[in-house]
Amino acid sequence: MPTGRRAFLLQMASTVLHARSGRRLIYNYDAWAPFYQGHSEKAIRAAIAPLLNTQVTTLALSPNVGQSLSYPSRVGEMCHTQRVSEQALADIYKGMGDVVARAAYDVAEAWRSRRLDAFGMLVKTAVDAGLEVFASFRMNDMHMVLNEGGQGAYTDAFYRDHPQWRLPRRGLNYAIPEVRRYRLAVFEELLTRYPFHGLELDFLRGVPFFPKGTGEQNCVVMTAFLGEVRAMMRRLNRKLILTARVPSSLAGCRKAGLDPIAWQRGKLIDLLAVGQFLHLFYRLPVRDFKVPESGVPVYASLDYIVGGVWKGDMFLAREANAEMYRGAAAAAYAAGADGIHLFNMFAPRGNGPDVEGRDTSHMEPFEVLSEIREDNTLERRPKLYLVDTTAPRFDDPAIDVAPQLPRNTDTVLSLLLGERQRKGKKFVLRVKQAADGPNTPITVRVNGRLAVERAGTPPISLCPEPYNQMPQGTEISVDFDVPSECVRYGDNAIAISAAEPVRILGVEVMVSC
Repeated sequence: MPTGRRAFLLQMASTVLHARSGRRLIYNYDAWAPFYQGHSEKAIRAAIAPLLNTQVTTLALSPNVGQSLSYPSRVGEMCHTQRVSEQALADIYKGMGDVVARAAYDVAEAWRSRRLDAFGMLVKTAVDAGLEVFASFRMNDMHMVLNEGGQGAYTDAFYRDHPQWRLPRRGLNYAIPEVRRYRLAVFEELLTRYPFHGLELDFLRGVPFFPKGTGEQNCVVMTAFLGEVRAMMRRLNRKLILTARVPSSLAGCRKAGLDPIAWQRGKLIDLLAVGQFLHLFYRLPVRDFKVPESGVPVYASLDYIVGGVWKGDMFLAREANAEMYRGAAAAAYAAGADGIHLFNMFAPRGNGPDVEGRDTSHMEPFEVLSEIREDNTLERRPKLYLVDTTAPRFDDPAIDVAPQLPRNTDTVLSLLLGERQRKGKKFVLRVKQAADGPNTPITVRVNGRLAVERAGTPPISLCPEPYNQMPQGTEISVDFDVPSECVRYGDNAIAISAAEPVRILGVEVMVSC
């Protein structure tokens, strides 16, 4: 077996880029995750290798974090250019996590000491591997910008020198023409210096962009700005794709100053992704965002957390496994999504210790990268579907659609299922209720048909979840068999009733073949 660089070149040669006019599978690798194992040529090849020979067509790489950049810029300023105190650096490691903070610092140090542009190496490696590569720019990222009173390692000179152009939450104010001109200059530098195929404007990182209460009136300002970005890209005289990632509520987008409908009608973007911050949301209203006559595809952006609880300042997450990613992707297609955009899938690699000091870092379920782009490879795979529940501190009711749970019985919930072929499949429905509530039997009907409660003690989970950190004992699970003939592709009505009110915390369906 060939090893090292020769093996990587052979793998690159066998990687075939899918037609870019067809359905993409976008993998957002963020700013620092590709450098968790170092920034040498070998380490960067190793970071890209798991994405090759899969259904991934497109890699999105973030060139900025906080209000600084992750590459040596002549327009802006690279992170860690500003020297900080030992205490401030310790705060960065605590706030971002050791793995992430170390990767960022080492990349910056490589440039300072050896003039090694690790970000540029990463872009070139991915392009040479046959991947379509986008620069995914966080439009108002807030990672560690309060460090050193707004003068720290994740700020740049533009941000530090113009406090009057900041918003109260310390992001930049896009109502200021100088802010927009500065961003436009950074975009042009990125697309000129590196061989990107496109630019993604990530508006989920993050609201707000305008002073409180002025978002609606500033929609025209942001739309005009996208027009300037589009015009700049055309001047570069090569085919470039412009995409945007936005919050999950169309009304919420407008409150934030974003008008993705106008962007599509004005032919300002080529692709739109809809998602929620840090939340693997199953019921994204992608059809609300579609303008059919524009021809712009609307993708579902899936993050990696399906729930969790806070214990002090530590979040105990329920992280998505392979069955959840498959279920969320199939549900997105049933909701009308034109493709899948994966965000933060790599994040568990940088996990720190749990509340008991145990290491919780792990690799993502790479197998789904070869399954979720195509219906035929997704159809016969086991899936876990969830009714969306509140994610504390992550859901933003001002810009996102509301999850259906928790709520009390009697209630009717809507569950999206993406099973085109139901015959021969097994459907098990689980209802999770609060353990401190009344011990009252519940009745479940699926699309009007009575589901039969399963005998025996339910297993802890319907499928293996080795990285679920949520505390046990706070929920009671009741499982039901659901006949395949009463299940529908798309919306399914789940009616839950009881003799006295019961608090419903979760509803999920496991599908096995």
